[in-house]
Amino acid sequence: MSSTLLQKYPKDFLLAKIKDGRHIKKEEIEDYYQLFHGDDEEIKYELYKLLRKKGELLDIPILSKVLDLPESTVYRIFTSDYKIAYFPVSTGELFELLVIEDKRFKEPITFNKNQEVLEALNTISRIIGKNFFVIFSNNFKHTSFMLALYAALRFDQKILNRYAFTGIVGIDRDIYDVEAIEQKKVAAQRHGKKLISPQELEEKEIEELEYWFGKNYISAPFLQLTKDKDQCYRGINSISQKIKKEEKYFSLRVLENIYDIGVEDISLFEEEDLPLDEKLWTDYINKKFGEKILNILKKSEDKTVVFHLGAEISALGFGMGFKFGNRQPAVLYHYQ
Repeated sequence: MSSTLLQKYPKDFLLAKIKDGRHIKKEEIEDYYQLFHGDDEEIKYELYKLLRKKGELLDIPILSKVLDLPESTVYRIFTSDYKIAYFPVSTGELFELLVIEDKRFKEPITFNKNQEVLEALNTISRIIGKNFFVIFSNNFKHTSFMLALYAALRFDQKILNRYAFTGIVGIDRDIYDVEAIEQKKVAAQRHGKKLISPQELEEKEIEELEYWFGKNYISAPFLQLTKDKDQCYRGINSISQKIKKEEKYFSLRVLENIYDIGVEDISLFEEEDLPLDEKLWTDYINKKFGEKILNILKKSEDKTVVFHLGAEISALGFGMGFKFGNRQPAVLYHYQ
């Protein structure tokens, strides 16, 4: 049985009525529940949020019957803690997905009836070995939401609030390219979020996403050098290659793509040798070096930064070490 409400009211009116919530009568609530069987994801999403907000409209036995789900499952779907992730679409809009993970669910649960979407949910469930409930804020096509769903199931809400995700995830754990990347970047930027897509990654594997977002730290090289700028860049790349030997997914390009930490941020270069002047060296250490380090820490957000440090002049490096302190983890590099 489908709801008659969309026949009775125009969509915009019905959507406004659901968002307001004050004029929905208890005796007509079952007809509202039937909306979960419809094709309009936006209406289902707003109704879902309303039922979470107004407990007096949540009748578990009736909703269980309408949804053909056990009452215990319905209760968890409408009362458990959730996370929200964001994914842009080719029209230049940013959509949400809301996900609840629960080991008691026997399979992925959703109100979306699209077969392609259902297959995508099963793929994510198999990859992470967990079941979940997910609901989408709007109608969309295709399965570029998969990377956002994976992120929602794996990462903290603070991370999800900063980024939008787009990408198709294969059962082989690879992340595949999607269309309309430029429109999607604009959509993410318009909402103050950085877009994470296969283009921002190097290896395009789920493990690479785990490396950058799943750990509580990131690695970053830092080199102080004078006179030869090309040598400075070569030195940064050399340190980066040493990091990569220990951390497969480290990449200067991805470090910049995700955290906006570029080569200029992680190098301290001067065209000429520094004259032996106490005030000049003190200012150099306290201001130039100190500001660079603070800028990197700010850009890395909540993560600990493991600095891989190198300095051309050992005496200067000694002073930089005092400024750096002993509470920030670091690997020290020496010419020899």
